[in-house]
Amino acid sequence: MIIMNEQGASRFDCYRDSNGMLLSGESIGAWEETFADEASLIDRRDGIAFMLQKEKGSRMSRGRELIVGRLSWAGIAYVLPPYTFDFDYRIKVGGIKT
Repeated sequence: MIIMNEQGASRFDCYRDSNGMLLSGESIGAWEETFADEASLIDRRDGIAFMLQKEKGSRMSRGRELIVGRLSWAGIAYVLPPYTFDFDYRIKVGGIKT
C-alpha cells in the first residue's frame, strides 16, 4: 500500500530531511527512498513547507516530476506492508525563513 502526500511541483521544488540532505528541482528525483526520520518539501517562493515523520512499519519515498502542461507533482509517500490495517500519521505545515 502506498499513501501519497503531494503538492504542485512548480511551487514545491526543494527537499530537505533530518539526515541533512538538501535537493532542489530535478535532483529530487522521480521516486527515491529516503532513510531519514523526517522529510520536508518546501515552496521557497511562498516560504511554506510540509513535513512528514517516518512512522513505525513504513518506508518513505520522495519524488518530483514537472512536465509543463502535462504533469506537476512533488510528494512524500509512505510505503506500507500489504498486511497493514491501521496507519496514523501527521502532516506538519508551516512557514519557513527564506
